Amino acid sequence: MDYRINEKISVSNLADLRQSVGWNRMECELENPNLQDFHTIACYNNLQL
Repeated sequence: MDYRINEKISVSNLADLRQSVGWNRMECELENPNLQDFHTIACYNNLQL
C-alpha cells in the first residue's frame, strides 16, 4: 500500500467529486474562506486507487 498526499484541488472539483458519489455539492459551504484548506490523501494498491 502506498499513501500519497495529493495536490490542492479546487472547490468545483471537490463539488464534482461529492456529486459523483451521490452527495450534495456543498459549493456555498466549500467557498467559505474558513473552509478552503482541503487536504486529500489517497491509498494505492499496486498503482490502483
